[in-house]
Amino acid sequence: MKTFYVFLSVFLTATILVVGIGSYIFITENERGGYLSQESLNALNIPPPLIRIVNASNTIYVNGSSDVVVEFSPPMGMAGNSTREYFVMYGLVNPVIIAKQGITIRFVLVNMDDMEHNFVITARGPPYSYMAMMGGSGMSYGSSIMGSSFLKPYTGNGEYPYENSTFTFNEQGNYWYICTYPGHAQEGMYGQFIVS
Repeated sequence: MKTFYVFLSVFLTATILVVGIGSYIFITENERGGYLSQESLNALNIPPPLIRIVNASNTIYVNGSSDVVVEFSPPMGMAGNSTREYFVMYGLVNPVIIAKQGITIRFVLVNMDDMEHNFVITARGPPYSYMAMMGGSGMSYGSSIMGSSFLKPYTGNGEYPYENSTFTFNEQGNYWYICTYPGHAQEGMYGQFIVS
């Protein structure tokens, strides 16, 4: 019986298909990565040609299938950021992501913090409660969760834990990426994701 649960856990981690609101938006792959050195992370943090960064509006445009590097709470502290918990993508804190319908994005998720974080795409927008997986009335987000990835904390050894989560976006709409660890989204660890 223990073998069955191990298999089930590995299967669910490797591939998650989400039903309901996410029937056309799904994780096609969720692969464990390992660790990245600072040098490797710096090399990844150069935006690919299909990505346009607009600093003035804190927006990232993804114009075709691409990789997007997501850093979880980099320790250096970003200017103007009032919370400890946040996402950084190409130097932008919690940017709005605007992606074209039908593209695939591989998020390279890198935890630079000393605590665990995750990366969830959901149709539920802010405000978020302390327990972000619960709605304001205590009801679960249920099928509005389109995928999740969990990263262990950075241990200070010079290498950051990372993994890749690949999403295909076939349905237009307004979504949010959040960290659902207790209190993180409530503190501001979220951003808008628009599929147009």
